[in-house]
Parts: sequence; structure tokens; C-alpha cells
Amino acid sequence: MNLQLLNEYTSHNLGDAVIYETIAQLAAPRRVTTTLRDEDGRFARGVVAGGPDLQASVHVSVGGDIFNNARPRFMTRRFVHNLRALAAPDPARTFLFGQSIPHSCRGLSLQLLARVLRRLSSVTVRDADSAARLRALGVDATLSWDLAFGYRPAPGCAAAGRALFARSGIDPARAVLLSVREFDAMYPQDSARFEARMAELARLLHARGHAPAVLVQATAAGADSDHAVARRLRQAVPQLGLLDPFAVGAGHHPVDALVGALAQARSVVAVRYHTAVLRLLAGRVPYSLHYSVKGADLAQRLALPGDALDSFDPRTALVAIERSIGQAHDASDQRTHVRHGFAQALGVASGAHAFAATQREFAIR
Repeated sequence: MNLQLLNEYTSHNLGDAVIYETIAQLAAPRRVTTTLRDEDGRFARGVVAGGPDLQASVHVSVGGDIFNNARPRFMTRRFVHNLRALAAPDPARTFLFGQSIPHSCRGLSLQLLARVLRRLSSVTVRDADSAARLRALGVDATLSWDLAFGYRPAPGCAAAGRALFARSGIDPARAVLLSVREFDAMYPQDSARFEARMAELARLLHARGHAPAVLVQATAAGADSDHAVARRLRQAVPQLGLLDPFAVGAGHHPVDALVGALAQARSVVAVRYHTAVLRLLAGRVPYSLHYSVKGADLAQRLALPGDALDSFDPRTALVAIERSIGQAHDASDQRTHVRHGFAQALGVASGAHAFAATQREFAIR
């Protein structure tokens, strides 16, 4: 039985690459196919090009904020494309897992999305706000966590993380990784103010004896690339290091380098959502600077130290970051919830007989 991914984005955002790899792990031994071109999907292991295939056994709409709609009075082409892709296969064999419904999706776009979601075999979201909004529109939405909590890191992650720190000349025992991103109409923020405050935070960390380093997690198109922000911050703060998993080299995979580095760093300031998720998965607590509903929900449900991005103060953040150093997090509850929920959703979409087999496979794992 094949599993076809729907509404993929790109593996050049390593958070999305982890989502695709997680699905491949949880769906094994099924063949997982993607519509991504080789270049767009090359950082995600376990999925193969082969779509779109409406005759595939089961379809899953992948996690993320894919139903953003930056023109709330109208609908963007991207939103319409994603909605059509979700509506095209047999709804009884299609499910959605691990998505958030951002506030940019409202009005007519939200009504149309809910109409499609009501027909699917199951709908699972990763934040309470999305669950409440969909339930108010008659969608039987289940609340879980991000798919990446179900990820099983590869054996080479620790070595890849060490190699990345060594390549960058940074001591992980002193490293405070600063996750960054560009902002646009999808996630409106005062970018200049954000960068000025992150630069101030980097200076404060350096003065306290830490080794702050900006983390590159995405090199996708447009605003979803971290290189420009990283360059400007390093120009403002020459002492600021750079950690780029895409440039790890030495035969290591970028996802392994990211996962390993986030596990080994002394502290992590998570602006990007999956920076926080992967730090938690490694059993360590991040400082969360959230800019959207998904990040705020994660911080609230897990009582993470942090603040909303548009209101954080670097000096206050410095105190909280140092207090969080060494704090542990047991992600077993989130891991089990995601793995069991995905197995159940896949089984329902596959039919009763396949559902029983899927449950047996999960029990064995």
C-alpha cells in the first residue's frame, strides 16, 4: 500500500524535511511518494518522487502552515492550489495530520477549507486554536502535536552535530544557538526591530561568556531563507558565530547536523517553530520566541520559557535563557501521542482490515 504526500513545501526548510522523514518512518514499510521535484525534495530521506497519483492507496496532507492566505479578502494562488490538491483524491482515503490553520486563513478561505476537511477520513491539528476554529465550523478535528515529535533521529546525528560545531569553530558547551527567519505578509513582524533586538541579545550573551551563533535552518525561496538575516546580524555583531547545517559536509546529512547540534548546544533560542520542537525532542528545553499561533500554543501547553517575538526584551530574555540552561524535557508523551495518532489515522484511511494491521505494527514498535 502506497502513501502519497499532499501539499508538500520543500525540504530546503529542514523543519519540513523532518516532517517528510517522520511520515516515511511512521508509514514503513509502505512506499511514500512525493510530488516534490528532486531538487526540492533532496534533503528528505525515505520519500520518492512519484506523484501526483490519485490512485495511490492513501493520501496525507502534510503538516505545516500550508493554508496561509496572505490576501484575506481574496485567495492567493497558492492557497487555491493547496485546497484543490486536498480535494482531488478520494476523501475516504485522505487524511490531514499535524497542520495549523493560521489566522491569515479566515472568512471565505476558511469556510472553503472547512468544507473540504469535513469530508476527509480524519483531521488532526497541532494547536488548540486551530482545533477550536475548525470544530466551530463542523470539522471533527483532533488535537495532537507536531509530526516531528514522532521523529526517530538517525544514529549519525551526534557525529553530524559535532562535525558542524567543529567546522564552525564553536564549542557546543558554550554555544547559544539563535534561530532566525525573515518575515513577510504571511507572518507580519517589524523585521528591523527584530534584528536589532536579536543583535542586542547576541552582544549580551557574548559579554556573559557564552558563544552565541546564528542558526541557518532554511534556504528556501523568498522570505524562507535565513542567510540574509544571518549575514546582517553577523555584520552588526562580529563576535556572532554561524551554524549552517546545509554546509556540514564530510558525508553528513543536513537534517542529522541540525538535530545533533540542537541536542548538543548549551542553550537554544527558538524563533523558528521546529527549532523548539527538535530541541524538546532531544530532551532539552528551548527559550521560545514565538511569532505565530503554533509557537504560542507549544510554549503554553508545555510551559516553555519565552515570550512573544514582538514584545521580547533582550535583557529580560538573557536572564530567562540562563535560567533554562540544563532544564530537561521528557518528550515521550508527545512522541507516543503523535505515533499512535498517525497510526490510527493511517489505518482509518486504509480501511478496517489495514487499520488492524497498522495497530499491530504500532504495538510491535
